Amino acid sequence: MPDTTRTEPGILVLATDDLSRRALERALSDHGYEPLLACSVADARTLTDEHTFTLCVIDTHSVCADCAIDLARRLLAENSAASAIIVHDGTTDLTPFDGLSNRIRTLLRPFPMLEFISAVDDALAVKR
Repeated sequence: MPDTTRTEPGILVLATDDLSRRALERALSDHGYEPLLACSVADARTLTDEHTFTLCVIDTHSVCADCAIDLARRLLAENSAASAIIVHDGTTDLTPFDGLSNRIRTLLRPFPMLEFISAVDDALAVKR
């Protein structure tokens, strides 16, 4: 019988581009976070079935925008304390997140990694 216990690692990073995923992971790790990484929407959905996340970081440059929106909405619906950071290039339609502005943050690429970490800290209410 499979174990249905969900653990709480905290942060899910979804980026199909390996360089983007690794850069986000390194920035998070360098600041004391231990994210779980997904290289596809399917992987991310599997991880959200197995874990409870308080933050989901989605790079829409390498992920279908509709899939990213669906995943973020699912996470937010399952956990009222969760939030999301959407990394985008300015062409992603973010109107489906209207009404969720207090739980969704966006970062326009390119951005300094300290700006990214600041957005993560803010989303998780971490004081440095």
